Amino acid sequence: MPIAGKSPARPAVTRPLTVRFVLTCLVLACLFPGVIGASAILYFTYHAERALLERDAIQTARAMANAVDTDLLKAQAAGQALATSRDLLSGDFVAFYKQATKLLQDTEIASNIVLSDATGQQLLNTIVPMSSPLSSHGNPAQLLRVFETAKPVISDTYIGGVLRRPVVGIDVPVFNADGRVIYDLSLGLFTDRLARIPHSQRVPPDWVVAIFDSQGTIVARSHAAASFIGKKAAPALLRRMGEVAEGMVEADTLEGIPVSAVFSRSPAVHWTVAIGIPTHFFTVQLRHRFLLLFAVICFLFGGGMFAASALAGRITHSIRTLLGPATALGSGAPVVVPPIPLKEASDVGSAITRASELLALHRLAAEVYRNIHVGVFATDPAGTIVSVNPAYCTITGYAADELIGCNPRIMKSDRHDADFYRRMWEAISQESVWHGEIWNRRKDGTLFLSSETIKTMRDESGCIAHYVGVIIDITEERRALDAMRYQAYHDSMTKLPNRALFMERLQQEIIRAHRNSMLMAVLFIDLDHFKAINDEFGHQVGDDLLKLAAERLSACARASDTVARLGGDEFAVLLNDLGGKGDAARVAHMMLSEMSRPFCIHDRELHVSASIGAAIYPPDGDAAAALLKAADEAMYEAKRSGRRAFFMRPS
Repeated sequence: MPIAGKSPARPAVTRPLTVRFVLTCLVLACLFPGVIGASAILYFTYHAERALLERDAIQTARAMANAVDTDLLKAQAAGQALATSRDLLSGDFVAFYKQATKLLQDTEIASNIVLSDATGQQLLNTIVPMSSPLSSHGNPAQLLRVFETAKPVISDTYIGGVLRRPVVGIDVPVFNADGRVIYDLSLGLFTDRLARIPHSQRVPPDWVVAIFDSQGTIVARSHAAASFIGKKAAPALLRRMGEVAEGMVEADTLEGIPVSAVFSRSPAVHWTVAIGIPTHFFTVQLRHRFLLLFAVICFLFGGGMFAASALAGRITHSIRTLLGPATALGSGAPVVVPPIPLKEASDVGSAITRASELLALHRLAAEVYRNIHVGVFATDPAGTIVSVNPAYCTITGYAADELIGCNPRIMKSDRHDADFYRRMWEAISQESVWHGEIWNRRKDGTLFLSSETIKTMRDESGCIAHYVGVIIDITEERRALDAMRYQAYHDSMTKLPNRALFMERLQQEIIRAHRNSMLMAVLFIDLDHFKAINDEFGHQVGDDLLKLAAERLSACARASDTVARLGGDEFAVLLNDLGGKGDAARVAHMMLSEMSRPFCIHDRELHVSASIGAAIYPPDGDAAAALLKAADEAMYEAKRSGRRAFFMRPS
């Protein structure tokens, strides 16, 4: 009887992805990093341009502040000159009135000139006729300072006593012959005189420029001056101006317009010029750029989708072309696979490959930047490390907190003696700089060679403030240089010294043999029938035979001798410290015997022999080239005698 039970559940069917969908995702994936990157570049560019604009605006404010100083100090200088008038000192006020009036007409240095006595009573005022009744000095506190200090004083803005208009007073003392202050000479400047300064610099028309006195009261303004002269600056700006002499603050104008306000205080009279850049000046530019970026993204997305759709159609058509051959294969009919135009798919693959290569290069560049091998450290005058950069930590293997507070001697390698460090510190002490190569020890105990520069940094008084060092790890460069030197002086196949190194050692041995009155010999070896083996069995077999021959020749020589490959199938041997010619002959016969033994290469037994010629120093030559030539000629004598022979010129 069957047992009832549940039917096995069907596996969930995953709907296959279409080529069109995959290509659409690919387009989005390719666009996304570009959109993020472009947005980031746009953002940082915006902030960089804004910072540059703010710096330029501060420079403009500084120029205007200097112009305020120039205008007021120029008027002060004119007042001091006028205070020495003979008419004034003689008490001829009528003549002085005319002189002062003419000065104002000729120079426009001020709006009016007032002469007051110590009580504050005005004695004359060029703004009214000479005989007119006059009031007291409009700024008694400033008048009192002039008589007490006997120095010029430039006031903040106040309301004039005659015309009841905002005015800036420049008061200078008038001295009698005894050097005592007898009068106060005041030059009054209406605030509208200073209004031309904000217009002297070409700033955009919607920027707000204002001049403030030392108390933060508006003296002149580029916009709505009549409404705001005499009022205090906006609270945020006023507070920031009280903290620093020059800077920037986000604030609202007195009209309520949000601005980025930059300001600069004049060095002489301590008045401040502020420039308000409307916030919308920045936001409008940013909005336009993001709209442009959005339009470009839409264009690229639309173009990419169109291209993806067209490419998907061609790829789909190419894939569906295989349905007919597949059906025919199932029915046993002959299978004919028509040409499939998959060039578009290949182009997509090539494009992805190129994108991958570009991303790999980008990652490589970023990795190189983060791991640049230039370390920098600084110590105090006692030699205690106070600062290191990440590259220095990478080179030495120490973390920054492990190095700071320590002396660089913790990396001492013991490769250099005390005299090395003494000379190094002598150079630093005498020349304030040392450069050289030094072996150091990393945290893990490994040694590394660094190119190091140490410079003395002094303060203004000439005392040593720091020692700053720059190190570059050149361990690998030195190894590479040693490898290059090896390749330059050794045969790449047999690893034996080449002709250049052989001739160099030969010349050195000639000098040593001459100094010690010793004999030495040069053997010139040529393999017999090597060309035939090369032609019959190929260059690979020939190369392997040369390697084995090199090993056998080296085995016959002493460690102090030199076995070299001159090229092709030619070898040379330098035998030094010989007791006589017989020593050279014994080595040569040993090599002949070794060369006569079969060579087993690639399961083949090959036979060659050698012809060897010898030249003895000094009888056969006293120079390297002469000895090698004599050995070469002796080798040809050995070949002429029937090969597999040794020849040495008799004594």
